[in-house]
Amino acid sequence: MLVCKSTALANEFAFYSFCAPHWSGDARATFSVCDAFLKLLTKEVQVRSFDHSLLVYSRHRAQALNKANLPQTSLPWGEEVIRLTPSSTVLMPDAGKEVALNPDPSTKSLTGDSLLEKIILSPAETQAISLACKKTRCSLTVLLNSVLLLADVEKTLRTLHTESLIQNSPSLSTLIEENWLKSEVFCIPANPVDMRAFIWPRDQVAHGQCTSGGIVNLMVPSYHSMNAIRKCLSFKDGKVHRTWYDNPTAFWDELLPDTGRLLKAVAKQPPSAYHLSASLAEQMAPVVGSTGSESLYVKPIGIIPSSIGSMERLGLYSDFSPLAQKDKIGTNAEPPFLMPEMSVGVRSHNTPAIVISIWEYNGSMVVNVQASKRHQTAESWKIFGQAVRDGIKQIVEGVPSRGRKEDTRAVL
Repeated sequence: MLVCKSTALANEFAFYSFCAPHWSGDARATFSVCDAFLKLLTKEVQVRSFDHSLLVYSRHRAQALNKANLPQTSLPWGEEVIRLTPSSTVLMPDAGKEVALNPDPSTKSLTGDSLLEKIILSPAETQAISLACKKTRCSLTVLLNSVLLLADVEKTLRTLHTESLIQNSPSLSTLIEENWLKSEVFCIPANPVDMRAFIWPRDQVAHGQCTSGGIVNLMVPSYHSMNAIRKCLSFKDGKVHRTWYDNPTAFWDELLPDTGRLLKAVAKQPPSAYHLSASLAEQMAPVVGSTGSESLYVKPIGIIPSSIGSMERLGLYSDFSPLAQKDKIGTNAEPPFLMPEMSVGVRSHNTPAIVISIWEYNGSMVVNVQASKRHQTAESWKIFGQAVRDGIKQIVEGVPSRGRKEDTRAVL
């Protein structure tokens, strides 16, 4: 916004507000447009002021000069398009090599850029988790997303406190605690929503489970209640205490219902949202991974949890699963080979988020955690992984072993 004060008349001001999408110009470009506007406005005011003084002597003479001296009469009308400024890509040579950014120094002891933490549950632990879901009538996604959420909150608080110590800033430490108490929500920036249900029926019949080899999900954020989180965690003097260990009802009766409610709302996305997301992705694809894209996200941006599901329940790898084929082993119907383990992951190089993939196969559940050293410190990575392990262990130990049954399965 520009505020202009008249030099001829006291207490006269003019306000001009310029609004435009950020992608159409940066600050310096916008300022140059404003500068040109003010220069043209100045000429207009000067000519009108000059013409007004001439009215004292000759109205006819003034009208003649007015027409001749107005700025718009001398502009090259009809040449607007060819006189437009070229785009910045035309103005700038496409030359030079992109400069690689240095990762966080604290993670240099770890080889490569990608980080991986794989939490593999035994069949007994997997059954315990499934039984916990069955008793509380929640999906595995809701349960594990709640554990991951608390781990991310703990990691954030503890790494912020460490930063305040490094900066030797008591005011920053105080601000962290104040925001912890005052904040209303904590964001999971992206929850994958499976959109296959909207595939045209004829294509579902033709392709079955496959439907498409491309991405058929939508990423939607969720905003979790800090009131529920604060009942599960306490934060004082830089220390995080997992109060839900001592008071499980805070987790089961407060946090879980909140997570479940949010995921239900997140899942109610129309197919048009998928098309919009695909269009945006195509537009952003050329810049993803470049140095310029580094400024698109706040670092780190949080977690992206994805529950893939039980492979056998999805009808995948059943012919090769030792669990699914156990009755055929040693008989004439025994398959030629079995696949005791499977794994899946993403390319986490320079990924600003912690990406978690969860699946169950051959009776064991796997929580696959990936990230990039460029956006995680060694401390934050260790805190998050340990918090997830401890949270899962806490749930498993809370389920009596006598209540576990071999056929107990959670639904993702």
